Amino acid sequence: MEFAESKTTLGRRLEPTSPRVGGWRDLEVGPGEPRARGLPLEGELVARLVHLSDSHICDAQSPARLEYLDRFGDMHVTSDPNLYVGTYRAHEMLSVHVLGAIVAATNSVDEGRPVDAVIVTGDATDNAQRNELTWFITTLNGGVVRPDSGTWGRWEGVGSPEGVFDPSYWYPEGSSTSELGDYPRSLYGFPTVPGLLTAATTPVRMRGLRAPWLSVYGNHDALLQGTVAPAADLRQRATGTFRPHRLPEGWDYDRVAEGFEGRGPASYPPAVDEVRPVSPDSEREILSRDQWVQLHLEDGSHHGPHRDSRGVAQTRWWREVGGVLIVGLDTVNPHGGWEGSVDDEQLEWLEELLSASKAPLVVLCSHHPPQALTNDYAPEGAATRRGTKEILELISRHSAVGLWLAGHRHRHHVERWVDTNAQYDFWVIETSSTIDWPQQGRVIDIRRERDRWWFVSDVFDHAGEASPSGEMGGEMPMDSLSGWARLLALNSWQRRRGLQRSTLLSGHIHDRNVALNWAAPR
Repeated sequence: MEFAESKTTLGRRLEPTSPRVGGWRDLEVGPGEPRARGLPLEGELVARLVHLSDSHICDAQSPARLEYLDRFGDMHVTSDPNLYVGTYRAHEMLSVHVLGAIVAATNSVDEGRPVDAVIVTGDATDNAQRNELTWFITTLNGGVVRPDSGTWGRWEGVGSPEGVFDPSYWYPEGSSTSELGDYPRSLYGFPTVPGLLTAATTPVRMRGLRAPWLSVYGNHDALLQGTVAPAADLRQRATGTFRPHRLPEGWDYDRVAEGFEGRGPASYPPAVDEVRPVSPDSEREILSRDQWVQLHLEDGSHHGPHRDSRGVAQTRWWREVGGVLIVGLDTVNPHGGWEGSVDDEQLEWLEELLSASKAPLVVLCSHHPPQALTNDYAPEGAATRRGTKEILELISRHSAVGLWLAGHRHRHHVERWVDTNAQYDFWVIETSSTIDWPQQGRVIDIRRERDRWWFVSDVFDHAGEASPSGEMGGEMPMDSLSGWARLLALNSWQRRRGLQRSTLLSGHIHDRNVALNWAAPR
């Protein structure tokens, strides 16, 4: 049975309007978008998957963050159209509400033929904190989430109307300490939304997913800002009482960038003596890999991460769904850098798994897409890291690998990887994040017709309002909060030009609603 077209962008799309003063754009509901590739559907539906990625659940009040770096990428600061820093988002206090809204939308495509599994390909959290992962798991399982930290009920993050005024941040409720407007409102058309911060930190009951869900390890789940291996001093800062708010004297962004790259190692800039106080919170603990796995085990379900027969935490896993082998890979380099790689132990495990499998189709799932497996950094004495070349060599020995699901780039992208000489041929489907525009998920129907397969993929929006109200009054419902998050993400002022502009994250028409045909190479 097909899911209703109205539940996906086959039935309707949200389209940005023309810019207003300051470049702000609203959203309007437009006509649906037909599938761009493929022939009429045929064959037996053997599995229905939902692919979500990069929720970046964020404790926006944490002292382990580096919001102050973000201004170096602002359009009024740099003429470089492609510089995007990404350490601050105006809507990051609403990440939980967006995830709740994408869960609600996922449940709506679960009508008719149920979803067999929801696969989340990493970066569940933004800064590897315990409270962030707890909020993520509770949102997917169902239960009450209080997206607040430090002293509950008192906003201690940037943008507080009572805090020290810094015009580089958005003040959703205005500022009582400055008559000057912040840059987002004065230069980039951002609105004032009274009551937003209070509503964002109010406890909210999540319904949870109806379908079982599986979790993949991402670089933001392991590394600070998705890049820096957490040393003892940074672990202490996360749970401590001070927040750095500027670079040390003599430092500029270029110097920071030298130690903050896709390939490790990476480091935070030194802390300064001039800091701002925050309330301590032990729930901001930076998680180890073992702790990350353990939190996934506490509800007694099977979300992929597990302990092996020796009790060792494992972030790679496999499941069979409808006779299809689903494999979750850990592509995080624990030594630092935001790009990915694997070690020899995982390659050996994957080789053994695929050699023993009789499944006619294998779906690989990882945070990093194959072209991002370039981070081969390993400190002296550590295991060698392997990348794209070694993974492709392995896949070429196993012709059943037909599909690879990934995130990381926060974009919709579909690409066929084929090399007849190496005898591999598979599709890679990347799905957008739920933190940046367009904040969408993807439903994938896997169909079989004799020795051929169809991967039918359709994109869907979260359940937030397209045009949320600016009049909050009392409690603001989650649909309104997630709607504001989507509008704020669309209008990110660093994503209005160059190769980093928001609209590029939606991909081209052939990256969204598609029907992909595949047969194993002979």
